[in-house]
Amino acid sequence: MKKPGLIGGVGPESSIEYYRLIIKRFQEKLDTKDYPELVINSINMTEMLGYVFTNKLDRLTDFLSERIKILESAGVDFAAIASNTPHIVFDKLAERVKIPLISIVEETCKVIKIKK
Repeated sequence: MKKPGLIGGVGPESSIEYYRLIIKRFQEKLDTKDYPELVINSINMTEMLGYVFTNKLDRLTDFLSERIKILESAGVDFAAIASNTPHIVFDKLAERVKIPLISIVEETCKVIKIKK
């Protein structure tokens, strides 16, 4: 089983929801009461949003890629960011890190297309 990583704390409520849903889907898919191994790096939302609001997108990219590298060193196989806002630098992040990143924006669009 692959180990996911999550950049959380960007919106604490969304981090909690992602965590809850990951557990639920894991248990449903494997028909188990077990819990998946998962690493969450809860980041400083105020700092991250400061880069967004001041349009310091290079610094935002640096900030997030450093946090994703922490997940890499924890042995995760892939990661996602539990917030839409940081996706403004998603492509740059994907180029900087070694693990695959899952775009919640792209995945949501796929589900919407399927349900149409």
